[in-house]
Amino acid sequence: MRKLATLFFIFALMASCAEEQSADTKKYKGNFLLFEDNAVLEVNEVMYTVKNDAMTQELATKAANWQKTPFDMVPVTLEAVVEAKPANAEGWDSILTIKRIVEVSPTAVGPDIEIEETNQ
Repeated sequence: MRKLATLFFIFALMASCAEEQSADTKKYKGNFLLFEDNAVLEVNEVMYTVKNDAMTQELATKAANWQKTPFDMVPVTLEAVVEAKPANAEGWDSILTIKRIVEVSPTAVGPDIEIEETNQ
């Protein structure tokens, strides 16, 4: 009986931790760009530094299929956790950690101004 009560307690503790962790996860819909080792997500004119991990690399691979140039931002929908940037870190004020890639849109967001080169 004591073992059963202990197992139940451990199960309840694990379930509450899982619920707590998922409560911090929110859905973000914005424009993603990975250039060299720096990833950013722009959501309604707010920029987030994206933590460069395996999920970010997976998203970059999916987004690369829709980029015309390495500088094209790709519309994405993500489930992620946002934390404040450490004082000594570079980048935007908030760091976004991707938990799940919901969607990568096939329509790339191009530059605001396109410059054409002409040979004279």
